[in-house]
Amino acid sequence: MALLQSLHGTNITRIVLSDDKGSVLGFITAPVALDAFARAANTVEPYSPNHPGYTRGYFIELYLADGQKREFEFHTMPSDQTIYVDCVKRTGAWTGYYGNCKSAALFDWLKAQTPNKSLQATATAPSSCD
Repeated sequence: MALLQSLHGTNITRIVLSDDKGSVLGFITAPVALDAFARAANTVEPYSPNHPGYTRGYFIELYLADGQKREFEFHTMPSDQTIYVDCVKRTGAWTGYYGNCKSAALFDWLKAQTPNKSLQATATAPSSCD
């Protein structure tokens, strides 16, 4: 969370945005969009999930000017304009989770990057086991 809270647009070289199925939605390199991401990320606050009902998921690869790559899963919930963030590290099929936070400003940033997608789709109801 500390990294997100201290980011500046000049620290970021690009962002790769993918959907929850792994399809790349965009490569973000425009300085204005990178700065907007950093400003939104600065607003994250602690969040402790307790069996959340996420409806949409996105994967963010954040490439920093010093050569590091950071990875995040972004999630939304119905009737809520907040991004719920999982700080992750992916290696092959393995995903390690090492922190959570949330931000309404990141919701607005993601919405601007995905103008033709609804970020608040209704979750599919689980099927019953009759």
